[in-house]
Amino acid sequence: MKTNVQPLRATACLMAAAASLCAPTAFAQSTTRTPTLPETVVRATRFPEPAASLPAGVSVISAEEIRSSGATTVNEALMRVLGVVGRQDFFGAGDFSLDLRGFGSTAGSNQVVILDGERLNESDTGGARLASIPIDAVERIEVLRGSGAVLYGEGATGGVIVITTKAGAGTERVNSASLQAGAGSHRLRDLRANATVAAGGFSFDVHGQKREGDNHREHFHSDNRVASFTGQWANEWLRAGVRHARDDLDAQLPGALTLPEFQADARQSTPGQRSTAGMEGERNSLFASARLGAWQLEADAAKRTRTVRSLFATGSFDSDIEATSFGLRARGEGSVGGLRNILVIGHDQLDWDRTSLAVFPAFGTSASRANQDSRAWYVKDDVVLAAGTRLGAGFR
Repeated sequence: MKTNVQPLRATACLMAAAASLCAPTAFAQSTTRTPTLPETVVRATRFPEPAASLPAGVSVISAEEIRSSGATTVNEALMRVLGVVGRQDFFGAGDFSLDLRGFGSTAGSNQVVILDGERLNESDTGGARLASIPIDAVERIEVLRGSGAVLYGEGATGGVIVITTKAGAGTERVNSASLQAGAGSHRLRDLRANATVAAGGFSFDVHGQKREGDNHREHFHSDNRVASFTGQWANEWLRAGVRHARDDLDAQLPGALTLPEFQADARQSTPGQRSTAGMEGERNSLFASARLGAWQLEADAAKRTRTVRSLFATGSFDSDIEATSFGLRARGEGSVGGLRNILVIGHDQLDWDRTSLAVFPAFGTSASRANQDSRAWYVKDDVVLAAGTRLGAGFR
């Protein structure tokens, strides 16, 4: 009986070649270290917490991700990085009506916006104006969905947007300065300046941004100017400071178009209906935080004003908003029966007032006033089991 040895030799050679190729790969895999990512810490739960330990869904955008995305406003960062739906407002200054969960035109009154502990929401149907925050001042943006929103009370059905600035993050400040300029389509110009001075526990952060453009229609020019200042002092257990911010907007309003006008020229303004608007806003606040043993304490008090002046071909509309807020909160951590327990308790107080005046000769003059006073206590308790499972319950 004859045996064909050629196929056997060929098979042996192929197996040897495969083994020689696989051996280095196996060696490389055995010596390659598993990469580790830095821990993500969020403040959407009122105090810093590792994101991996939270039962609620929290999305975090870092300052590095904002820079990489090319976003020039907070609105753009949320839309580009997280895919949040946004509709451009009537002023064309980089502000958008954001919608976290499909509430449409009522989204602004169904989501809460927090900036360094201060609530920016208006108590009417208007949304918070995020274009009033210099983008380079932002350290991170967090979007909280789910049960964690109980800590923020009314208006948080769609979720909570928590914005933390570099000066408000509680990290050590270092001396730095930057100046940058950019340009884009429709004669968009963007100029930013930032500086931080730190010495002996004191630090001062200054941010400014000017965004100007003609936008996508005739008579739609906008000029938005924002600036913020934070001065603070900190040691190992105590931090206290003051914040001031201001924003100014001058805008031309192109008006609405009928379908035939849009089809004829989508970039034109409404014939004979050109309008203008101006907006001024200011925020002032005091803040303090302390660590006493197993407890963390935070307090802040703020006053915010916003003035709107609109002039139309058929009349005018003016409004003035003033809001004052106060917050006090504490977080304690300990062990109960071998289980880790985290307790958060706090008090929020908000006084909001708006006066408006509408003058339209064809319909007459109308003046109105609206106000809202809110007082709330909230508590949230989390129990972490030995296996790492976290159970939480809250009430407001």
